[in-house]
Amino acid sequence: MHKILGIGTPVIDYFLFVTEDFIQEFAGKRGGSAIVDHRSFTRILAQTSDQPICITGGSSANTLKGLARLGHNCTIIGRIGNDPAADRFEETIEAHGITPHLTRSNKPTAQSACLLSPCGDRTMRTFLGAGADLIPSDLHPDQFKGVDIVHIEGYLLANPPVVKRAMELAKEAGAVISFDLSSFEIIEQFRKPVIDTLSSYVNIVFANADETKLLTNLSPEKGCVILKDLSETAIVKVGAEGCWAAQGIDKVFCPAIPVNVVDTTGAGDLFASGFLHGMMQSKPLMECTRYGTLVASNVIQVIGAEIPPTTWDLIKKSM
Repeated sequence: MHKILGIGTPVIDYFLFVTEDFIQEFAGKRGGSAIVDHRSFTRILAQTSDQPICITGGSSANTLKGLARLGHNCTIIGRIGNDPAADRFEETIEAHGITPHLTRSNKPTAQSACLLSPCGDRTMRTFLGAGADLIPSDLHPDQFKGVDIVHIEGYLLANPPVVKRAMELAKEAGAVISFDLSSFEIIEQFRKPVIDTLSSYVNIVFANADETKLLTNLSPEKGCVILKDLSETAIVKVGAEGCWAAQGIDKVFCPAIPVNVVDTTGAGDLFASGFLHGMMQSKPLMECTRYGTLVASNVIQVIGAEIPPTTWDLIKKSM
C-alpha cells in the first residue's frame, strides 16, 4: 500500500444530456471546462427539462477514488462549503476509504454542469464557489510526511500561491509530484506558469492532445517527448486513438480499448489512477499505460467518474 496525497477542488457534478445547440448557447468552447459565476451555473440547470444526475467529482478526487479502489492509502486536501453538498462530498470520500482534509467556507461547495452531447463527449461549466478559497496555510508539512506521491490538478493554477506551496511541500517531503494539466483553457490562460512548474517541480505530467499542442505546438508523439524533457515522465492522451508516454529514453504508444462510450467525464482522471498504480508497482512504462487505458475504458462506459465496485474486481483481475 502506497500513501498518496491529492490536492484539488471538491466538486458536485450535475450530468445533463443535451443537444449540440444547447451547448453552443453558453459561453466557452465545446468540450472544455470553463469557469462560470453562480448565476450562469443556475441558468444552465434551469434551462434543462430533465432532472440532472448528481455525482461527487473533482479531478484529483476522481483520481484518488480510483487509487483507493486499487488498494492505496489516499488523502485529499481541498475546501468545501457549509451545505448539504459538502456533507455529501465528504461522506462519499470517506466511503471510498479516503481521508478528507477538507476546510470549510461560507460559500457554496463547487458545482459543475457536465453537458453530455449525443456522442458522449462532455462540456463542463463550473462554479468554483468554496473551492476557490483554498489558501496556502491550508497546507501543512505534516500532511506531506511519508507521502509517496502528491497528485495535483491543473485547475488549481487559477490559485498560484496554493500550487507553489503544494509543490514546495511535496518536494521537501521527497514525494513524487504528479500533475494533471486538466483542460486546454488552463493552458491558454497559464502557459508560462505551466512550463515553469513542469521544469521546476513535476515528475509525472498528464496531458491530452489539445493541451500538448498549446504547450509545444507539436503532435502528441513529438510533444510527449518535449513534456518528458521538461519533467521526467509524460503521458499524452489522444482520446479514442490511445496515448503516448515517454520516460528517459523510452517512448511507447498504447492503443485505446474499443468500448461503447456513454460519458467521457473522468476518463483522464481515472487513466491517471491506473497509470500511477502501475508506476507504484514498478511496472514498465508500457504496462503502466495499459493499466491507465484499462481503467479509463471502464469509466467511459458509465455516467460520471465512479466505476462500480463489481467492475473494479474485474479490472484488478485484468492487471
